Amino acid sequence: MMKATATKKYRRLACEAVEAERVDSAPWEVVMVKATFYKPRRSRFDPDNAAGSLKAAYDGIVDAGLVPDDDIDHMKREMPDLAIDKENPRVMIEITRIK
Repeated sequence: MMKATATKKYRRLACEAVEAERVDSAPWEVVMVKATFYKPRRSRFDPDNAAGSLKAAYDGIVDAGLVPDDDIDHMKREMPDLAIDKENPRVMIEITRIK
C-alpha cells in the first residue's frame, strides 16, 4: 500500500509542477522529455531502471493537460542522465515542445 501511495504522490507532484508553469499554449501535440537524476554522490546508476521510475511523472504531465497522452506518438523520451548534487538531490524533467 505504501508504494501505491508514493506513486500517486509522485504523479500529483508532477501534475502540480506542470500546472505551476501556466503553459497557455497547451495541449502540445508532441513533446520530448529528458530527465536528469541528481544524486548526492556517485553510485551505481541504471538508466533503464531510472527510465521506468518516471512513469508516474509522465502520467502527471498528461493529467496536467500538457499533452494528450504519454504514448510514443505524443511523448518522446531520451534516456535519463545522472548528475551529482550533494545539497539538493532531485529529479529534473525537461519538456520540449516538438509540435
